[in-house]
Amino acid sequence: MSRRFFALSDVTGRIEALLAPAFGKRFWVRAEISSGRERGHFYCDLVETDPDRGVVAQLRCTIWERDLHRIRASFKAAGLELQLENGTQVGMECEINFHPRYGLSLTGRDMDPAFALGELELRRRRILEALARDGLLERNARLAVPMLPNRIALVTSPGSAACEDFVKTLSESPFGFRIFLAGAAMQGPDTA
Repeated sequence: MSRRFFALSDVTGRIEALLAPAFGKRFWVRAEISSGRERGHFYCDLVETDPDRGVVAQLRCTIWERDLHRIRASFKAAGLELQLENGTQVGMECEINFHPRYGLSLTGRDMDPAFALGELELRRRRILEALARDGLLERNARLAVPMLPNRIALVTSPGSAACEDFVKTLSESPFGFRIFLAGAAMQGPDTA
C-alpha cells in the first residue's frame, strides 16, 4: 500500500485556508477562565466544563492590553470590578486566530458586564440559600449588640487591600477594638 506524506506546513497551510473566512469576524463565547496570567496582556485558556465529563472544550485566549483597559473601564462604568481569575465565568466577544506554529486560539475583544453581573448574582443567591438552609442567615440578628462593639469578626481574604484598610481604620480609632480575622476567599471558585 502506497502512502502519501504531506509536509506539516502544507497541513497547517490548508487549515489556515479553511479558517480564513472566519478571520476578523467576531462572536460571543460563554466560558470559564483557566490558567490565567496577566503580563500587560492577559493570557488564559477558555474552558467549558460538564459536571460529569470535566473539561469538554478548551482554547487558548489572549486579551491585548489596550482591549483589557477598555474592558476594565466598561466594567467600572457598570459598577463592577473585572475579575479575571481561574474559575470565573465570562461572556466574551472573540475573534478566531490560527498560526502555523502556535495553532488555533482566540483573541478576546470585549466582555459583557451584564453577563458577569448575572453570574455574580447567581452565586450570591446560591450562597444565601445555603446559609438560610443551614440556619445561619439570620443568626447574628438574634444577638444583642452593645452600643460600641469592641470585638469584631472580619471575614475577608487575609492580606487583601480590603483587610488592610479595615484593620488600619480601626487601629487609628481611639477605641480599643479586638479584631478576629476569619480568612475567606472573596472571589473565584472557593468563594462559597
